[in-house]
Amino acid sequence: MCVMGLSGKVGCHVYPSGFAPLWALLALCAGLLVSPARAPAYEPPKGITQVLSGSEVRLEVDHFGVGDTARRGEWCGVRLLLTDSGSKPREVLVRLAGTDADGDHPVQQREVTLNPGVAQSVWMYLRLPFNYVAGEGLIASVYEALDGGIAPDGGRGYRTGALLARGTLDPKSNSVQHPAQGLIGVVGERSLGLAPYNGLSLSTGGPNDVFHPYTHENSFFAVGLTGAEMPDRWMGLTQFDVIVWGKGEPGELRGDKANAMREWITRGGHLVVVLPAVGQNWTNEKVNELFDVMPQVAVARVENANLSDFRPLLIGTRRPQFPARGTIHTFRVLDGIDPGVTTPILDAPDGKCVVVRRTVGAGAVTFIGIDLNATAFSQFDAVDADVFWHRVLGRRGWLIRPAQTGPGRPAGFTSRSVWALDKGVGELINQSGRTALGLLAGLVVFVVYWAIAGPAGYFLLKAKGWQRHAWVSFLGASGVFTAIAWGGATLLRPQRVDVRHVTVLDHVYGQARERARMFASVLIPSYGEARIGVTEDGGSVTVSPWEAPVDQPGWTGFPDARSYLIDTRSPSSLNVPTRATVKQVQIDWSGGPPWGMPLPQGPDGAPGRLTLDPNGGGASGNPLVNGVLVHKLPGTLKQVKVIVVRGQTTLKPVRGKRGDTENLPLVRGEAYDYSEWAPQTPLDLGTLTSPITKSEARQLLPWLNSLTPGSVGNGLTEESGEYARGFDDRLRAMTFMGYLKPTDSGENAPAPPAAQRWCLHGYDLNRWLTQPCVIVLGFLDSGQGDGPSPVPLTVDGKLVPTSGRTLVRWVYPLPGEAPAYPSEAEIKPGAADETSPEPKDQALPEGAGQPQ
Repeated sequence: MCVMGLSGKVGCHVYPSGFAPLWALLALCAGLLVSPARAPAYEPPKGITQVLSGSEVRLEVDHFGVGDTARRGEWCGVRLLLTDSGSKPREVLVRLAGTDADGDHPVQQREVTLNPGVAQSVWMYLRLPFNYVAGEGLIASVYEALDGGIAPDGGRGYRTGALLARGTLDPKSNSVQHPAQGLIGVVGERSLGLAPYNGLSLSTGGPNDVFHPYTHENSFFAVGLTGAEMPDRWMGLTQFDVIVWGKGEPGELRGDKANAMREWITRGGHLVVVLPAVGQNWTNEKVNELFDVMPQVAVARVENANLSDFRPLLIGTRRPQFPARGTIHTFRVLDGIDPGVTTPILDAPDGKCVVVRRTVGAGAVTFIGIDLNATAFSQFDAVDADVFWHRVLGRRGWLIRPAQTGPGRPAGFTSRSVWALDKGVGELINQSGRTALGLLAGLVVFVVYWAIAGPAGYFLLKAKGWQRHAWVSFLGASGVFTAIAWGGATLLRPQRVDVRHVTVLDHVYGQARERARMFASVLIPSYGEARIGVTEDGGSVTVSPWEAPVDQPGWTGFPDARSYLIDTRSPSSLNVPTRATVKQVQIDWSGGPPWGMPLPQGPDGAPGRLTLDPNGGGASGNPLVNGVLVHKLPGTLKQVKVIVVRGQTTLKPVRGKRGDTENLPLVRGEAYDYSEWAPQTPLDLGTLTSPITKSEARQLLPWLNSLTPGSVGNGLTEESGEYARGFDDRLRAMTFMGYLKPTDSGENAPAPPAAQRWCLHGYDLNRWLTQPCVIVLGFLDSGQGDGPSPVPLTVDGKLVPTSGRTLVRWVYPLPGEAPAYPSEAEIKPGAADETSPEPKDQALPEGAGQPQ
């Protein structure tokens, strides 16, 4: 028997004639039985290409990720620079090839027209595998484009002609971040006070010890972005949890760049714009192509404003220097605008809004009217992230720099155990149960065959005196059991497409589009090729190969590795090789609601609304929220949690030192349990949110604290005790990633586990904890604990049923209410901590707050 391997070498093995049927029988069992095991981890091929010199097209990597920052396990934009040395314009095919979990090669493709001597930038997009190694496995190539080919979507396209350039991408190792790393992008050169979110330099330990020493997820700080570097498709922005635009004109985003930013926002991105002191054009419809998603406000410019009164909003400790005066912008929501769509977040001391937000789809755009880009703020460190930015982004916990630690102040943890919130996705969609059944059947058949064709058959023949017929019996048994093996394999082989999934679905009431991320294991019981996509009217979608974030170093893929083309600008489907096994994919979907999401219902079934009673709840004797909800989902919502966010806590007075635990919780609200919510069944929030005797049991903060398990130690491990939370609990914790209980400040306090996420960056609801709203969480159950996915998945154009776990998250925005400033009694002289060695504030000269 001869077998050809990936290297092209042929290995030959000679088997004893007596065992050849046994080997053939096992081969039939192993080869014909379906093996829909979990897709293995990525292992890039090594040494398969070389950089060509003297080619007709000069090929360079301009940016690996926006701002030369990418994250493994996430979509990545690669900007290539092509310079043609030919004599006339020509069409070329630009390709970027990688390796998926099965050893096949997804090839991102784009058609480009090159002009002689002109350096042309081209964006390519792909999802980086979790264990991508910089410098290995990504091959960029340029081919002459010839008519008569097939496009990635299966239609008419180009075929490859002469190879014009080829090379292996080799980004800097620090350009590719760990899968657990959060990313914040900043347009402009100044940090705007965000730098403390990156505390990674303080932690030590192994390669997976990626956490913030004071909170949980660390956020890498990508500063220095420009509008000119923005990608032309939204996938290139997916890596960022938030983008803060501190410098530059909105006119830098035009055409495809503007559309990419708009789509990223609609799909859940958060764009924060710091308005410049002079000449802001973000509310100018003529020059801003993103005007349709900007907050619907009237902007008033205030010169020479007194900034000293803004201290409680911006800083938590006294500063040697703080700007005395400067220019600010205030916002007034336009008449007739739904207060749940554009809402104030933070006010100036005089009650005028200085931070306002507009909800767009599942995302948002926030305006900040304080010019944090001014030299007086940046040069003198006059913005504390855990005072100001926490209230804008929806985060919690100390963010103290090393220079600010000392006696009585938390030093942070440099070594902690990791709590993987994404753990369980691969296991839940794995279809290895069928593999186990097939292997068990094959083992039973082999044992029975061995017994009959071997010792048992021989002794039976000997007892009858028929030893001379042993070969005839052996051949007969081999034939019979070969037929049994063939028949068994045919019976056990699935006859239809089967899909297991984990999906997170987000819907904001009043928005036309919702979003979902689906991880799916698609069992395709055929050999050849199959196209995985969604229905034609299924909304905007990207499909990419996926692998569970686990290590399987022994797997190198199938020996018949094949390539498949993907339209890099619109990867709405994959035409993947099939081997009667499973293909794992990640689908990012956005579109109109395919299901009947919860709706407020008035009397007699008329449309209704929800109202918040600011004085309700607690011991008031009145409901906190009035209104009735009804849904028409294809199943019952179970483990329902209804969260009511009242708003933010009152701003704290500036103190002489940090460490006051009362400064940590910035949200006011309550959380209510509701076991099951069936379709068409009214959920009366007035009854649910009515006061109870022990009102503290319903407070939001204790519930948020309970999402994080206790410290690891004394024999407690990730797989035991409180630390071993179920997958549903982990998903709920991921939902409020930024608000998980932070580290304790005591010197003898045990190190709590650091929560990490690898697969669901950008899928938290932290931002909603900064404004009044109602949030409903629940797991869809259509029977036996599973439910369908809202993503209309198709195989070869046919809609296929799906079964798995869907987390439904529904948000109802309420009219905004900014937090109040501290009272005069709190800020009077003597209220500050007298033990602090830090000097008192010294106001900068008038005008020092102006940009320079």
